[in-house]
Amino acid sequence: MDPNPREDTIARLQSNWTWVPDWIDASNAGEAARLVTFRRQVVIDKTPPECLVRLSADTRYKLSVNSERVCVGPSRGSDKLWFYDTVDLASHLKVGKNVIIIQVLRFFNNVVAGIPFARNAMPGLTILGQINGQDISTGRQDTEWEGRVEDGVYYPTGSKWDIFLHTYERVQSSAARQWQKLQRYRLIGHFGILSPWRLRPRMIPLAETTVAPFKAVRDAQSEHSAQEWTEFFHGQPLTLAPGTKHRVEVEYTTHSTAFVRLSASRAHSLGSKVSFTYSEAYQPQPNGRKGDRTKREGQGLSGPSDTYEFSGNGNGEVESYEPFWWKTFRFLVVEIEVGPDPLELLAFEATQTNYPMDVTAVWNGGSDEMDKMWEVSVRTMRNCMFDGYSDCPFYEQLQ
Repeated sequence: MDPNPREDTIARLQSNWTWVPDWIDASNAGEAARLVTFRRQVVIDKTPPECLVRLSADTRYKLSVNSERVCVGPSRGSDKLWFYDTVDLASHLKVGKNVIIIQVLRFFNNVVAGIPFARNAMPGLTILGQINGQDISTGRQDTEWEGRVEDGVYYPTGSKWDIFLHTYERVQSSAARQWQKLQRYRLIGHFGILSPWRLRPRMIPLAETTVAPFKAVRDAQSEHSAQEWTEFFHGQPLTLAPGTKHRVEVEYTTHSTAFVRLSASRAHSLGSKVSFTYSEAYQPQPNGRKGDRTKREGQGLSGPSDTYEFSGNGNGEVESYEPFWWKTFRFLVVEIEVGPDPLELLAFEATQTNYPMDVTAVWNGGSDEMDKMWEVSVRTMRNCMFDGYSDCPFYEQLQ
């Protein structure tokens, strides 16, 4: 929460709302949202002990510094109240050039999609802060922030797996639009109507992150063995031959709410792509009751998915794909098609994300079975602490 929620801070944030020019806040048929990326570089000669930045966006943002995810926000607002976050960037900064990236997922105001995600009539991004005396606030005429609409990223509606969140992505390898200078909003109240964001400091803590507990590779339909894929998921690079296809089923120890990220060496040519399918159980039969959720039988694993086409045109630098929003899964299906060049996989990460929860109760169940029920109950409560004022995301994402 903001340690200094003064009205002048709110007023400055309110005056800093900005966006990319020529934005059309309406969807094509079957689209829920569009992703916009904002970028700024800062060069420093020493790292500060503290670097507080305040920011907000409509609808949701993801802030990264030097390719490291810092936080996702803001917490859910409404047309009556919108929240901003206070974030300390100090531990993410380094001497020399620092690149700040903010991705904003704007759900269109004219579509019934992304039901848990409130939005206002207008898209926007606002930032207030300094890094070693350099003002990184938006809304100024001389700002060094620039932005672009990610034309190759789609958030489709209509999937039988996703009738609620609409955060599943289709990322095509298309030529990116040029970076543009930002456009400042002129939010002037009239006829007693306030500007569309009535800002207040965040009222709940930022989410915590831990490593999601990988358990095993359950199946590998690949020229590489399950053991080789297991070593990859434990951090060993793996090179896939040109023109090959691979399907790997991965189990995690517990049902996870996590960000997933795949990193590879950027190939010279287009043609490689990956998909992640998120599942809670092996399905014995179509629309059937679930029994032993870890038993490989019947219909196997199914669920919503993200797809990503690698960009190519590279010289060996790292290319990483992390879907914008976190996902829920016990099992993960990774499918990869390799183009005309070898694809060197460098790392796969699954990062558990939850709001902090201190368990103050003590349970004495009297048996291992009852103790396990307590552990499952606590874990389920933690995973279902979701700022969307909705049912547990496990049910909403995985039915």
